[in-house]
Amino acid sequence: MLYYPSPLNAIKLQIDPNDFPRFLARGNVKECYVGDKWPDRVLKVSPVGKSRLTPLEIDYFERLERRGITADFLPKYYGWFENERWVGYVQEFIRGETIMTLTDYLRAHIAEPDVLRDLEVRLSKLYEEILASDVLVLNLHTDNILVDTATMHFWVIDGFGAPEKFPLPYWFDFCRRRKLKKHWDKFKRRYRNRVVELAAEAARKNVGAA
Repeated sequence: MLYYPSPLNAIKLQIDPNDFPRFLARGNVKECYVGDKWPDRVLKVSPVGKSRLTPLEIDYFERLERRGITADFLPKYYGWFENERWVGYVQEFIRGETIMTLTDYLRAHIAEPDVLRDLEVRLSKLYEEILASDVLVLNLHTDNILVDTATMHFWVIDGFGAPEKFPLPYWFDFCRRRKLKKHWDKFKRRYRNRVVELAAEAARKNVGAA
């Protein structure tokens, strides 16, 4: 046994990695794979022994499962997985013709001030939803928020749980709210920086096209 999450009733999945043969994306610590057998699911894995964050994330998802906590912005968690090479988990695969990252949505509408103002209002509502949910979401940026452009529904697809060994936000809601606010403020700074970057990118393209 290479890894076992703290809950004794953890949802360990018997997965054949060949069921998820197609590489989808790579983040700082995880790689994502999909396949036709489970078209509505994505396998997220890290090399065994190379990331302490992925086991902590699994522990956090198992904690949410035990407490029966769900949220509209939270993709469904199906359980964890390990073999000699990888440790990770399976989650709902959010996809569709109208689904894109917040980064891509900003890029598509960077020259539309009304759309950007509406987006900021909607993101403020997402923050209120996260606060009310009992879910701890950290390390937010515009690449790990998905937008359904048909409904303007948001999903957060990464950055759950706390990295500390003894995370006080799991037991004390005022600690969770304080940590959420700190990280949401950091997200707002990242968001503004991304808007500036994308506006500059659009301006360069316009100059090049002139």
